[in-house]
Amino acid sequence: MPVPRSSSPRVVRRTEKDRKRRRRAPDTAVPPAPASVEALSARSAALVERVKELECLQSIWRMLKGRVELGDILQEVVDVLPSACQYPELACASITLKSRRYRTRNFYEPICCYRADITFGGRAVGALEVGYSDRLEDGREPELLDEERTLFGMVADRVSEIVALNEAKTQLSTYQEHLRSLAAELAMAEERERRSLAISLHDRIGQGLAVAKLKLETLQYLLPPEHHAQLEDVTALIKEIVNDTRSLTFDISPPILYELGLTPAVVWLGEHITRQFGLPVDVRCRAEGVVLNEGLRIMLFRSIQELLMNAVKHAHASRASVRLFKQGTSEVCAIVEDDGVGFDPPSCTMHPSAASGFGLFSIRERIGHLGGRVEIESAPGQGTRVRLTVPGTRIKASSGEATR
Repeated sequence: MPVPRSSSPRVVRRTEKDRKRRRRAPDTAVPPAPASVEALSARSAALVERVKELECLQSIWRMLKGRVELGDILQEVVDVLPSACQYPELACASITLKSRRYRTRNFYEPICCYRADITFGGRAVGALEVGYSDRLEDGREPELLDEERTLFGMVADRVSEIVALNEAKTQLSTYQEHLRSLAAELAMAEERERRSLAISLHDRIGQGLAVAKLKLETLQYLLPPEHHAQLEDVTALIKEIVNDTRSLTFDISPPILYELGLTPAVVWLGEHITRQFGLPVDVRCRAEGVVLNEGLRIMLFRSIQELLMNAVKHAHASRASVRLFKQGTSEVCAIVEDDGVGFDPPSCTMHPSAASGFGLFSIRERIGHLGGRVEIESAPGQGTRVRLTVPGTRIKASSGEATR
């Protein structure tokens, strides 16, 4: 059997040297090629442009917070748009909305322009334009970047949303004003019907019953004595019906309001509430020198009546007061207070319900529509104080003429 030959000592020594050389050899891996200066500059410039665009969006977002007037918003949007351009000192912008145009101070027809429609309800109602008003120093025509066009398109979309929101607010405000006007007209129509019904009750039914009562009293002298007791019963019944008719007439539409004016009517109202419901009402009136038209006079009286009824039915008050006085030169103020259970005014006036707030909400809307103001002070367990202020007509003491 052949014996394997051993490796040559020279070969072994060479192998060991190679192994040691590899252990001592430094890492000679080829590093990646460094980025060129031009590429870094381009990236830095692009980053600067993106930062400017973000700052432009942030500025627009800040100006939208708390802004009310649409014109102010559009003008500030126009003023801030050039800052997002690559060459802001040459950039100009404008927004056209219907017949109005908002533009930067240096705006004239640009040589390079981006245009985006401002839409509302599926149709164009205006346009946003951004561009450059002059050439660069080397004579080249500046161009808008794709990212800038995208940004301006987004701004145009946001402006369209702002316009739509503003139109919705305008329509809502118009509808609310129409509703207030309709409510006021309905209230006056209701008051006229009340007045007509009260006159009919007084003139026709009341007087007819009074005449019947007189005739029955006359029959007592014509009929035998055995019929007198029955006649007296019928006469007493008719008298009671006459009193009920008179009371109903005052409840529907107190004649004193039309015949004597607001101050006597408020005094009568306090006495009526005390007499009918047992609530003591302290009434003090000093409103001389100011005249209210019929609509304001009726509305103020009905509001005071509503507040006193609230004190009886809901507040469970033990006493109430009414102060009617002149404020300034041509305003009449009424303050109605009670010591009842009180309530939280914002929850009842901003979110009215049938159980608590429709009366106060109605008073605020009707008085406000007629140019007046309603101020409510209340808290649970601390009573209620309502201040009603309405505009009147001042009477000159010398001539007796009425002036606003």
